Amino acid sequence: MLALSGGADSTAMAAALAAVRENTSDQLLANFNLHALHVNHGIRPPNVCTADEEAAVALCKTLDIPVIVTKISHGEVNTYARQCGTGIEGAARYYRYQVLEEEALRLDADAIVTAHTADDRLETILMAFLRGSGPAGLGALSSIASTSASSVPVVRPLLSLSRAEVLAYLKVRNLGYCNDETNNDEHFFRNRIRHVLIPLLDQRFPHWRGPVLRLGETQAMTAAFLSTEAEKRFVWENGTYKKDSGLSVSAEQFFAEPAIIREEALFLVLDRLAQNNDEGKNPRRDTLRSFARGTETAVDMGQTRLENRNGRITVKKATRRAVTHGFSVLIKRAGAYKLNDIAVIAGEQQTVLKKSVFYADFPLVFRSAGEDKILAEDRNGRAAEIRSGKLVWKREQAPKNGNIRFSILFNGGSFINGS
Repeated sequence: MLALSGGADSTAMAAALAAVRENTSDQLLANFNLHALHVNHGIRPPNVCTADEEAAVALCKTLDIPVIVTKISHGEVNTYARQCGTGIEGAARYYRYQVLEEEALRLDADAIVTAHTADDRLETILMAFLRGSGPAGLGALSSIASTSASSVPVVRPLLSLSRAEVLAYLKVRNLGYCNDETNNDEHFFRNRIRHVLIPLLDQRFPHWRGPVLRLGETQAMTAAFLSTEAEKRFVWENGTYKKDSGLSVSAEQFFAEPAIIREEALFLVLDRLAQNNDEGKNPRRDTLRSFARGTETAVDMGQTRLENRNGRITVKKATRRAVTHGFSVLIKRAGAYKLNDIAVIAGEQQTVLKKSVFYADFPLVFRSAGEDKILAEDRNGRAAEIRSGKLVWKREQAPKNGNIRFSILFNGGSFINGS
């Protein structure tokens, strides 16, 4: 199953594989079946998307490759990106791989084939580095990977080739391709890497590419080792007392392991929950690291909740209602915050209002827990519970040892600056 966007890389890949199919003398490779899938993400103007579809279909007709065109409803990718707190590129990738895997399974395909090049891998490594990613992020885009628990392999045959080599091949074959104008939009992180950082590295450090690619290979091996160790050392148990109780493990066993193994174990169990719930956002490592160190007893990341309570480490998904219609915001410092129809003032005692006051520690998370319920939780556990506009449970404690006083106004009332 070929992922065919119609751009230079995927066009070259389709043409090269079609040539291998027709001209190889190797009986293991001769006459293998090729199928292509073109995904219209509904992000760009309809006329542009239609032109890309037509180009992909025309190419496949020329190469004698059956093609499937899948259209995602206009605005669906953008909505998903907003709800999950990810970028448009990440949301589009999530939808694309969902469709690719579905069609690969339907056709009983041996693999999904993508047209990532060495340039893509370099960009991905640099993005991961600047985001502070761990070994899995730095070692991304291996030549063979897996989409999910279904174990449909993803093969990247162009990963050793540069984009310049791909363009040279297209020129020799006299093949046209589509240009995605969004690839020049430097609002996107990858495009800033591609058009700003990489040219600078090429100019000032001309031999940087090989060492960085070797770094990616080393980190991929490190990530595989850590994943294997984390899988062996922890046995996550399904919750038994309610449906959304998630997966848990003994806190004593959890904190007995090295910190990096604890972090990797959290990533693995979050991946497992994501596969079961069709979610696509990757969690932030710094958030998981704070929890894995024992600094926080509860962490809410919008889509996922981590808890260290009653001798158990528990990871569970937030309810669909709360995810779709609610909110989650992290308050790290003194100031005034507007959240839907409530206002929160965080600061020292003299900077906050006298009504609806409770005490907590930074950082503090406000999150929706249903249509009429809001929870305010600090790093030491729940600090306040708000129902139907009324503060029904709160921590009352003199502000000392870093405790901060918070006040709440409902229905969009005015509020002062608590900084």
